[in-house]
Amino acid sequence: MPAIGDNGDEPERNDQLLNNWFGQGPARKNPLDWFNDCARVISLDCGQHIEWITPLGLPVVQTYSKDVRMERPNSVKQKNAFAPNFVHSLDSCHMMMTSLFCQRAGISFASVHDCFWTHPCSVEVMNKICRDSFVDLHSQPILENLSSFFEKTYGKPFEHLVEKYGSVDSRKLEVFSHVPPRGDFDLEEVKKSTCFFS
Repeated sequence: MPAIGDNGDEPERNDQLLNNWFGQGPARKNPLDWFNDCARVISLDCGQHIEWITPLGLPVVQTYSKDVRMERPNSVKQKNAFAPNFVHSLDSCHMMMTSLFCQRAGISFASVHDCFWTHPCSVEVMNKICRDSFVDLHSQPILENLSSFFEKTYGKPFEHLVEKYGSVDSRKLEVFSHVPPRGDFDLEEVKKSTCFFS
């Protein structure tokens, strides 16, 4: 089987993959672009560290600074870390939800990062809980909630930033409301997947 790029069609295959994953046409926006745009506005234009609240209500702050004494955000590190850290925070929420529901079901649960385990007699129950928790978590309007948080936290009026750094162009803050549309993947399919989690 030839590898991608062996016959010079790598750009076309990449475009095809992105179109299938994120949808087609200019109206569809790649979620990574949205994360990067938000990170740029928050760290460069607002001069703030990126922060958010996870679906379980835990606050997260990325404190990557150029100079610790001045507390000016390092916009490159902020941008590069935002999407992965946000996804890790969702993974942590999924782990916590799975753990809590396992406890309610009376089964043991242990984990390290994305490795979950339980007593062999409880594996089927934990697998169901793991899938149900994932579907419950990702059925929430996660990016819409993040957008609302950003608008509230970094949007106008943002008086202390205006005093510290001058005015913030309100058009730049509009990036927060341009949330990428949700894809058409049926989350319920996760419950049927044997390869979702093992």
